[in-house]
Amino acid sequence: MPQESIHTLRYAGFTYHCRVMAADRPAMDPVLILGGAFQDMFAWRRHEAVLTRSTTVITLDLPGWGGADHLPHDYDIDFLAEATARALGALGTARVNLLGCSYGALVAHRFAQRHPTLVRSLALQGLIDTPTPEEVTRLQRTAALLSAGEIRQFVASVVDSMSPSDPARPVRRGEAVRRVLASQLLGAPEGFRDKFISNSRRLWGTRVIHPDPSPPVPVVLFTGEHDTLAPLENASRVASTYPSSVCVAVAEADHLVHVQRDAEYCELLMAHFNGRRVTDLPFCRPYRRGQR
Repeated sequence: MPQESIHTLRYAGFTYHCRVMAADRPAMDPVLILGGAFQDMFAWRRHEAVLTRSTTVITLDLPGWGGADHLPHDYDIDFLAEATARALGALGTARVNLLGCSYGALVAHRFAQRHPTLVRSLALQGLIDTPTPEEVTRLQRTAALLSAGEIRQFVASVVDSMSPSDPARPVRRGEAVRRVLASQLLGAPEGFRDKFISNSRRLWGTRVIHPDPSPPVPVVLFTGEHDTLAPLENASRVASTYPSSVCVAVAEADHLVHVQRDAEYCELLMAHFNGRRVTDLPFCRPYRRGQR
């Protein structure tokens, strides 16, 4: 049975946290998960139950996330990548299989650019590219709702952007997942408001995608086939910077593919991290830039 340990860390005056689920008999390098805007280090328990059969799983509450300190918006993605590196250093972890989900995919991509020797293999799900003016307007409108205390309107805006209800775009567990996300947002803990607003402002106020070289590590970029928040066309631009990359769309899913199809999500990760072709998986469709 995996053994849990939680570590409290400090970087540049900010306190943050790391959770390790140590496998009894790990057969591969640890999996480090950097989650999205609404995910703390406890959000991956269902996936951990599968992944820890083969490897140790590390999750983080980086500054600005979960139980960590609030991080002002002018601390950029580079800062978060360095906080990630400090966490691995504190654990004595030499190399990881790295998963970045949504907002966390930005941090994971930058981490791989800055610390390529620490990354054995990379998976980026729902990567958000540099926001367009229209996307900045949407982000600002959503943040303004939360700032004004319009909680129900804020929740509706977030849920509709991440998993729009559209009969023409069927997804697994669609309405159930939308209800769970809405419930989680309505019950968000104290401090969530300021963290969300700062994390959102970082997206439009700092550089999130850098032109630096990407390392020659195996990388898969993926999301649900119906993801309208971070469509694969965006990810494919980043994929082209990696010498060894593949983009795949997961059937019957959208931006919340990690909960809509969690079993398949884990299967995809384990295939990629073990050097198998994810394009051979029955629920994955290869994607090429410009494809509709």
